[in-house]
Amino acid sequence: PAMKTLADVETALETFHREKYMDEESLALLDAGIIWNFLSSPLGRRMSAAQSKGLLYKEQQFVIGIPAREMEVCDSGELVLIQGIIDAYMEEGDGLVLIDYKTDHVVKGHESLLTERYGIQLEYYKRALELREETISHRRWLHSNAEVGLHMPKGQTYVMEQLRGYGLDPHPCGHGVIAELGQEGGRTILLRADMDALPMPEESGESFSCPTGTEAHTCGHDFHAAMLLTAAKILKENESMLSGRVRFMFQPAEETFEGAKDMLANGVL
Repeated sequence: PAMKTLADVETALETFHREKYMDEESLALLDAGIIWNFLSSPLGRRMSAAQSKGLLYKEQQFVIGIPAREMEVCDSGELVLIQGIIDAYMEEGDGLVLIDYKTDHVVKGHESLLTERYGIQLEYYKRALELREETISHRRWLHSNAEVGLHMPKGQTYVMEQLRGYGLDPHPCGHGVIAELGQEGGRTILLRADMDALPMPEESGESFSCPTGTEAHTCGHDFHAAMLLTAAKILKENESMLSGRVRFMFQPAEETFEGAKDMLANGVL
């Protein structure tokens, strides 16, 4: 429930202790007054409003690759893998608000010290969130525009438009889509995603559900295609670091096996 007073916070802490979510020692370390000061602050109220609308997300895991030279580790484009947890973020207006909790104590008027200390970290978090939200956007478009079988004109057009926007040169391969990037002289790796739906009505009730009543993404192919689009974007941004080539294959009609046959016949390999 929403915390409307300091007494609500004290009651909640007592409940956590009574129900054994925290022990006596942990409870003693918490100051209900400090918690209430945060909850009643402008940011706290914004977070509470977002939570009431289902727009506050907490403890989101992420993995992202950052070129070593960006981290000032060495003068190399080799990717350094960073794994972490974003404390919280919320949807607000036309964008996202990233929230990272810190325990540093700074004198009032010197808050810019926090930006100096953690600015780079937040940039990494921002990049991870951007990719996450872009992937979700792709998935929801594909989900609401579900198509069955070999003939997927909307999906094929959408995938090609996105790949062109990332700087690739996609083209049709049968009824599917292929694109390629990288450097000559090495091996070529194929990354594949299916993108067809099933011939059935959708009953999810989601705002982005397919409206036709005859197609539905109930087998996850919308996820697969969305993730491959994001992978293509990341690899294009780091193309100079590759020692070979990557080919992307977006396949229709996986459910009937006809999509693979169609793309093989049209030279995907």
